[in-house]
Amino acid sequence: MCGRFSFFNAEGFGDNFGVFNPLPSLPFSYNISPGRSIPVVCQSKDESPEVLFAKWGLVPSWKKNDESGAWLINARSDSLTEKPAFKDNFREHRCLIPANGFYEWKHEGTRKVSFYVRFDRPLIAFAGIYDTWTAPEGDGRLSCCIITTDANAEVKTIHDRMPAVLAEEDCRRWIMPGLSQDDYLGMLKPCPAGETEVYAVNPKVNSPEAEGPELIERFDAGGWW
Repeated sequence: MCGRFSFFNAEGFGDNFGVFNPLPSLPFSYNISPGRSIPVVCQSKDESPEVLFAKWGLVPSWKKNDESGAWLINARSDSLTEKPAFKDNFREHRCLIPANGFYEWKHEGTRKVSFYVRFDRPLIAFAGIYDTWTAPEGDGRLSCCIITTDANAEVKTIHDRMPAVLAEEDCRRWIMPGLSQDDYLGMLKPCPAGETEVYAVNPKVNSPEAEGPELIERFDAGGWW
């Protein structure tokens, strides 16, 4: 799964995602946790990419209350066409979730060690889906979740799942309408292990309130406990 990620560098945002103007002020964070409002790139009505802001934690449009039940922060790629909360959004509401890396945790004996997964690209996009829940007073509330897939060989050393990181050539295709279901599913494969690096980071990241570049720096986990 993916329960925490970073987005602190938007270099190449326009070239990667096709969004040039207007590009809103993007909120950066080294430690994004569920429930936060995050930027997502969607296909607009005129079929050009646009940046919207969505709560991380999908609330399906048919829910009676947008705070009832657990937030759906992840959607498994193998259940996108089956689960009611996902299948319509997979067909109609796909989005890009900009990121620079993500965190994962691994139990080593009695210890829970924090890891960061970085990429050889400065800016990546997780494949995502979104939905709009309409409140009784009429305002629409956008929410999203990150699609996960099998871990590559590098990430598998700490976890068996990872976010579906789209290849650069698939970013704009992911939000385009008109492709086949198999075309979209084919984009949700693990990224090559050679494009990722996994290393231990400071356990301060365990707190959702922690912030700053030191959270993604290498850390000697063996000497902390």
